Amino acid sequence: MTSRRRRTPESRRAGLTLLEVLVSMAIFMVALVAISSLFTWGHDRGTDAREKSQALRLAQSKLAEVVAGAQALTSQAETAYDLFPGYYWTLNCTANGDGIPNLYDVQVTVARKRDRGTSVQVHLAQMVLDPSQRGTTVPSQTGNSSSSSSSGTTGSQ
Repeated sequence: MTSRRRRTPESRRAGLTLLEVLVSMAIFMVALVAISSLFTWGHDRGTDAREKSQALRLAQSKLAEVVAGAQALTSQAETAYDLFPGYYWTLNCTANGDGIPNLYDVQVTVARKRDRGTSVQVHLAQMVLDPSQRGTTVPSQTGNSSSSSSSGTTGSQ
């Protein structure tokens, strides 16, 4: 008669079954794919923010040139920046309709065209007085301006 030994919980080998290993590997792979796509998405959003910030700085600079009179107060078609490849600016100047002379509505648009066919655009608008017609706060010197001063000593001796 053969005797069978009963297995007790202490006599069983500790370990994982093949099914448990396969399920845990599948869960790990799904998590790894999700995390890697988050890294890609984060990189793309960082690139978008960098390009939009650069476009905003360029638009502010171009608007400051218009206000200072360094850029003519006339509409300009799409023009490339020499120092910033891929960025283009457009200037739209229209006379203000409120009847105020030499007041213009100025809109600056800066765009960057990407390889993927998309683009980043920034629009800035401001009302600007024509810099060539702007006056000064220093009063003009007109007519005779004479000032007399006398110095001397008077006294009794």
